[in-house]
Amino acid sequence: MKYGTALFVLLFGLLFVSPTSTAAEKTREVITGKVVGLADADTLTVLVKKKTITVRLHGIDSPESGQPFGTKAKKASSELAFGKEVKVEIVSVEKYHRFVGRVTLPDGADLSEQLVQMGFAWWYQKYAASELKLGQLQDKARKEKRGLWSDPHAVPPWTFRRTGLLGANELAGLPDFVGNKNSKIYYAKGCSGYLKIAEKNRVPFPSTRAAKEAGFKAARNCEEMKNA
Repeated sequence: MKYGTALFVLLFGLLFVSPTSTAAEKTREVITGKVVGLADADTLTVLVKKKTITVRLHGIDSPESGQPFGTKAKKASSELAFGKEVKVEIVSVEKYHRFVGRVTLPDGADLSEQLVQMGFAWWYQKYAASELKLGQLQDKARKEKRGLWSDPHAVPPWTFRRTGLLGANELAGLPDFVGNKNSKIYYAKGCSGYLKIAEKNRVPFPSTRAAKEAGFKAARNCEEMKNA
């Protein structure tokens, strides 16, 4: 079953959305509902036709609850959206019927853009590379040191999730790049393989250039390596 058809059927089953035309299956569904809860800044519970759905904001990743600014980010998102009627443009569907979507507030503002602009979310470039406006808003927030960008050692949530409970200060004390002298592969701080290298096999590097000059190759499939 194609994505468009699967999404349409799922929405119909969950929300009793009546099909209007075959063309609707090829477009993103837009639904309207009331925000009745927030698991964190970028995950909302929306009440639609007496049923609740979970919506993950498209294009961003906010600090986790155990990270600095996690509580402030959630509060900011709540102040913007809680209790309000919003429009949700469904972008995709994750496991367990969790939707990923663009959320438009009553005043027409995009919630993802608002949070990035305030410094309470990262542009999730890995999954939204074409959302260049989010990148521009992030650059401006970083330059003006808004929200989480006031911390020079701010740790992206995708890094935090991989490194467990390591705090920003602990991460800041580690070298930016570490190589495995056995495999000759080097990793950026935050890569899943970074902390898996046995201490006796670790070779610290201050830069990618230093690692390459030492004959090491960059690890693949790591978000942090793309910007290194």
